[in-house]
Amino acid sequence: MLDLSQRGMPCDRLIFVERQNQGMTAKTTAPAIIHKLVETFEQNLDSYRESKNETELRRQFLDPFFAALGWDVANEKGYDEAGEG
Repeated sequence: MLDLSQRGMPCDRLIFVERQNQGMTAKTTAPAIIHKLVETFEQNLDSYRESKNETELRRQFLDPFFAALGWDVANEKGYDEAGEG
C-alpha cells in the first residue's frame, strides 16, 4: 500500500505552500476533496494496479485533483493549446 507518511506527507496533513515572500511562507491545508482522493487511492491501490488503465486513473484521480487546485482541466473556457481565447 502507498504510505505517504514514509514520504513525510501523512494523508491527513497534506499542506500546500501557497507562496514565498521575503522569507515568509504561507501554507494552506489541502482541500477536502484531495484528502478523499488520496484516501480512496490508498485503500484501493492493489486493485487499481490489476484493473485500471492510465485513462481511468487520470479521470478518477488526477483530473479531480487538479480541478480542486483551480485548474481548468476540461478546458471549459475554450482556450486553444497556445492559451489564447
